[in-house]
Amino acid sequence: MLQVELDNSKPNDGHLGFRLLSIDGKELDYVATQSGDHMKWAVTWYNDQTIILDSHDVGGYSWTIDKGRLKSMDQVTKDMMDKCIEAFKIKYGVHGIQH
Repeated sequence: MLQVELDNSKPNDGHLGFRLLSIDGKELDYVATQSGDHMKWAVTWYNDQTIILDSHDVGGYSWTIDKGRLKSMDQVTKDMMDKCIEAFKIKYGVHGIQH
């Protein structure tokens, strides 16, 4: 399970963080992103092992689950971004920026 939340560990920071949880709710890993909540963003599952983020301030990023940890991927493919743009459109109604 993936929990998306604001990382308020620093005052006035407001960056998104991902918490990877086991089925019973135990935290397996945490990733702080550079995506700020002051801009529009969407996150979705690409497949059962890959999470993608589309943020209007930092762009597209992806992580794969490897042995219970979130591992940053080197690239976000066009197919992955297309799926995340669809999640963005569901969340906001439009995307606004074409990749």
